[in-house]
Amino acid sequence: MFFLLGYLSSALYLLEHAIWSEAGGVSGKDDDAEVVVKWVEDGLLKALEDVKRVKGAPEDETKQLNRRLVYGIETKL
Repeated sequence: MFFLLGYLSSALYLLEHAIWSEAGGVSGKDDDAEVVVKWVEDGLLKALEDVKRVKGAPEDETKQLNRRLVYGIETKL
């Protein structure tokens, strides 16, 4: 989940930079927009798929133990 948050915030910063470079007429502005597209396609979407996969995984003893160690109680997703 934290990787997803990191990819999302990075994507927003990259998008903000691409908008800034477009508005300011900075050279390489097309590259800046392409970086945003690549970041979302290669990183953000993969992180989102990982979160969906983990949330859908069956509950096992390791997950239950980790949850008890972190939260101190039995919890359900």
